[in-house]
Amino acid sequence: MPLNDFSHGEFLESLDTRFEPFATEVVREQNPDTLTVLYGTDVHYIRFYDNYAPVYEKVQEMVEFSRRVGVDLLALTGDLIDGNAPIETQFRDLFDLTTLIKQTQATSVILSQGNHDDCSWFAYKNALGAEGVISDAEWYGAVVNPVRASFPMTLDENNPAGGYYYVDYPTQKIRAINLRTSDNPLVLEEDGKHLVQKYCSQWAFGFQEKQLQWLVKALQLPGDDWSVVFFSHTCPYVEKDMHNRAVFTEIVRAFRDGGKGVAVSDDPMYPATVSYDFTGRRGDVLVYLYGHYHCDTATVEDGVTAVCTKSLLGFDHGQEHLFVEVPGVGTVGKDMYNSWDCMLIDKAARKLKAKRYGLRQLDREIDL
Repeated sequence: MPLNDFSHGEFLESLDTRFEPFATEVVREQNPDTLTVLYGTDVHYIRFYDNYAPVYEKVQEMVEFSRRVGVDLLALTGDLIDGNAPIETQFRDLFDLTTLIKQTQATSVILSQGNHDDCSWFAYKNALGAEGVISDAEWYGAVVNPVRASFPMTLDENNPAGGYYYVDYPTQKIRAINLRTSDNPLVLEEDGKHLVQKYCSQWAFGFQEKQLQWLVKALQLPGDDWSVVFFSHTCPYVEKDMHNRAVFTEIVRAFRDGGKGVAVSDDPMYPATVSYDFTGRRGDVLVYLYGHYHCDTATVEDGVTAVCTKSLLGFDHGQEHLFVEVPGVGTVGKDMYNSWDCMLIDKAARKLKAKRYGLRQLDREIDL
């Protein structure tokens, strides 16, 4: 129908204004120093279950909102899928999400791998061996490559299927580094069918040598006035038992202090010898954003501000459940409802303002 054939009432009904108040507030906060991130974590999407449909709708909201304002990055930090199903089901669910996410008008996309995402939970329980686990190459094909083909990212040229990469934002002079915290060797029992649980990505977290060597290169920033924002599923500053945690923190500390040295790990399944040299420059870590714990927290560890965010699905571990009144749905809670954040990272002001769509009582402002 031509625009001039609309009645005024029909015209108003045709407008999608649901995001307008939220978008207006976001735009007022943006300035040239602001990195604007649409952020969610711990999606746990399953196409089959009706109860999981709201998380797809939440990601769909993120994609739709990215069309309304200037967005630098859409990020989901892990557990994109639930992981307790056959590998074919996991590929189906990953296809749903990546197909949707590719429609965003954000400048770039980060999709971290979580401990549920490689299907090792299901493979361990059902003695499926390596055939039941999503390999690095398969994760690249199902998740990284679909978004890499549409959005900029820099992979490890020595290990492009590693699942880690970075994206640069020259206007704000920020490098966003996506790490893989489930970077574990695939270790089987002698029968070749059972995964060794203590190295299984469902329960173990770690960095292998290739990723740590790449990290040293990734921290060689284009200029001394550049800063870093880290993204991953869980966080080495919080996950104290993470394999090669000490190597990671040593590298980042040297980056911040202008240090030089060799970080060594004698962990038998995660051996690493990583040389680093940041002499003559002092790096800046703005914030480390992560999920996994399904709660809203902010801590400072070793001088790095680490910010955790509640699950997109809504489940929290041992904390008070959130009950909300959802228009057209009713009271929803227990484990099944949360939302996403528009995170405004202001480098000049050293502030992170996290505004939660539809749940403004959970907004946060954090000094960086």
